[in-house]
Amino acid sequence: MYRNFLAARSSVRLVRKHLSEKIEKNTLESISLGLQKTENFVSQQQSEAPNILHQLCKPSEVSFPMEQNRPTFLTEKWLRDNVNLIAQSYDARDTPAVPVLPAAFVRCGRGGKTRALLELTRALKDRFNSEEVAVIYISFTAHSSLLKWETMNPIDAICRRIAFAALPNTAGESFEKFAETVEVSSTAVLKWLGNTPRILLIDELDSFTNLQNPESILMQEMGAFLKMNFLSRANQYFVFSSKGMLTTDQLSQFLERAVLIRELPIVADLFIAAKNCEYPALGRNDLLFYGCIPSLVYLSERGNSFIPNESGQNAITQCVKDGVSESLIDNLLRSFLDGNPDLVPPALLPLMDTTADKKVRWIPHNMVKALRELVKVAPRKYDLYFYMLKTICNYFDASVSFGGWKRLFVIVLLIRILSNQFDGKLLPLDVDEFKDCSVSHNYFMESKTDRALYLCTNVDEYIRSFTTPDVFPHIAVFCPNHAKFEVFDVIVAAFDKKGERTLYGYKLRPESGRVKPLDLTKHDWLRE
Repeated sequence: MYRNFLAARSSVRLVRKHLSEKIEKNTLESISLGLQKTENFVSQQQSEAPNILHQLCKPSEVSFPMEQNRPTFLTEKWLRDNVNLIAQSYDARDTPAVPVLPAAFVRCGRGGKTRALLELTRALKDRFNSEEVAVIYISFTAHSSLLKWETMNPIDAICRRIAFAALPNTAGESFEKFAETVEVSSTAVLKWLGNTPRILLIDELDSFTNLQNPESILMQEMGAFLKMNFLSRANQYFVFSSKGMLTTDQLSQFLERAVLIRELPIVADLFIAAKNCEYPALGRNDLLFYGCIPSLVYLSERGNSFIPNESGQNAITQCVKDGVSESLIDNLLRSFLDGNPDLVPPALLPLMDTTADKKVRWIPHNMVKALRELVKVAPRKYDLYFYMLKTICNYFDASVSFGGWKRLFVIVLLIRILSNQFDGKLLPLDVDEFKDCSVSHNYFMESKTDRALYLCTNVDEYIRSFTTPDVFPHIAVFCPNHAKFEVFDVIVAAFDKKGERTLYGYKLRPESGRVKPLDLTKHDWLRE
């Protein structure tokens, strides 16, 4: 700022000398007045920064916000493992051959990122309690969202939030009010940090939407700042959270190194989760619906089967705005099977969970809402196409009584058929023969209602109620949920291009660990 002031004053002097005979006196006085204001402004900034520095606590004593009466953190093992990893990276020396990689925790909004980073902050402070290490947590979440000026000055945005975190007795005070009254430069914050060993935790760094622009000069400068001051020397490190992987991909370019993706915790034990989340009725169906994510399970018990999520709704709206095609729906369904993030529309990545190997993992609570919105505008492949997509959504829904293991199997089966992902084990069908075939679920029967199943006393009688579809090739999936027999849980009738039918039966026993289709067409017991 002071350099800018000197440059401004020098420029004004040159203007005065060159135009002194042509410019009227009042104009010169106006320029002088503006110069004086600039000089006063620079002096004010120079005087404010030291005052702020004197008000900050020691870097190693920076506190962090932690909610009172919060639910028990579900997985201490996850916490220990990640603290150890961060400590190892903190001790490492950054070299061109072996660069230190920052860690990222990537998951959807309301997915527990803030709680995880706060728990990490607490655990790291406990680990380095006897050492002078600055463990600093800052946030760009909805509770303290990115201000307009911060988007144009990301380095000062980070530094000002560090300064706010280091001010004693700020509990209950808003960052917005602090930012309006105090100017803190990056130079001042770095001076305050000095040579103190440091670990910086940034919550929702993806709030800087310019991070997704590889040409952004501002983001390149921010990457260089983080690299220089939180990675380049031993006893420095930083981690961050994000709602999508686009942020990590671009940041890795700005940092000139990869970003290490670390998985956020999931529910590992149903009974422990039910106890700690104060959710006595928690079942496997609920865990499936909420992606085994502790925070979503906890919030759902607080009266919200569908948890409000503004960023998630914005993502869906943007995807619809970008356009919905048949291939988009097919690719999105395929991503459920293989976790390939390249198959997911970029707008929908913030609805997902992310694994350590950079695969996406569906969160049905989010994806059901997305699919139901996409179905409204998607092209119609065939008459039952929309019905099949809605059926998948219904099977995902936590309120469906059909058992979790069986339900998940049917979801996978339907998604494989709709996205042409046949295999030689679960669906031993010829890909060319059944590519882009039509699909139905509990539809081509003599009665279109499940009540007719009560009349069936054996599988043979049930299969005889099947009718022939209108077009070929076609795959019909039947789930005899209410039948009196228990031999098969799912039956598939595959009609090839000539209309010839093959039947497969599936016995779903989770304890067996595998599912093998039985060709019912050739089985003798059907005629018993």
